[in-house]
Amino acid sequence: MARKRSILIALMVIFLMAGLVMAGRRTAPTRVGFDESGPIYMQEAPLWLSGNDALSGYPGNGSAQDPFWIGNLTIDGWQGNYCIFLENIDAYFILSNCTLFNVSSGIALKNVTHGLVMNNTIQNATRGISLGTSFLNNISLNDLSLNHQGISSFLSYNNTIFHNLIYGNEEGIYLSQSHNNTISDNNLSDNTFTGITLMSADDNRILSNTFQCNGEPWSDSDGEGNIFARNTVESCNNIGLPAPLMILLTLMGITATVLLARKGLVFSVPQFMGKNQEN
Repeated sequence: MARKRSILIALMVIFLMAGLVMAGRRTAPTRVGFDESGPIYMQEAPLWLSGNDALSGYPGNGSAQDPFWIGNLTIDGWQGNYCIFLENIDAYFILSNCTLFNVSSGIALKNVTHGLVMNNTIQNATRGISLGTSFLNNISLNDLSLNHQGISSFLSYNNTIFHNLIYGNEEGIYLSQSHNNTISDNNLSDNTFTGITLMSADDNRILSNTFQCNGEPWSDSDGEGNIFARNTVESCNNIGLPAPLMILLTLMGITATVLLARKGLVFSVPQFMGKNQEN
């Protein structure tokens, strides 16, 4: 009897240790396709990675020269809390080429540094990409649409948000109590309320972004030292009209101007093409 009890205890310890080893690791994904970047996997469950050790099974060693790489995943969040959640990580890593949808947070970083999040597509999320108490990360080349917030940042500093396509959200980029970040070269269009919202956020640099057809290009509330420079605000007029129709409308305006001018009437050429506003 004592021997059976010892065997049972040993088996329980083995299962417990196996569970601890697997904690924070991904479940085995199923390959569903292939493109130029490699295999595409359908992840059946959300991916949670906690701590540097959770990245040890991925390519790379976590250095700046050879960062860990996580990517090529397609995850349906099934209206859950997240598709990919990384926390308490300061190793260098790249998270790329993922398609994420139907979730509260597509990609969530909490207490994370040295991450490069790039070339992901996220739709139908409360927050496409969220940063919480995270620093020195780079969010670039992502396609974020039909979310409540394309990118959300809370208490996060010294991050770079660069060259993302952010459209059709309620708010494009939302920073709350997040300082010394750089937001540059993004395209923000058709976001219902604002392209960029700053709430109690200081010393951020908003540079060379293109704003088109948002409720407001940006909002800055209770912030200090934020710099807005070289941004372009484009008119919503005639968005989506085919080029031949735009040309025809312009020619019609010129013809009307000439005919009315001959009758001595003052008339200015309609600005069918719209104007850019450089800030």
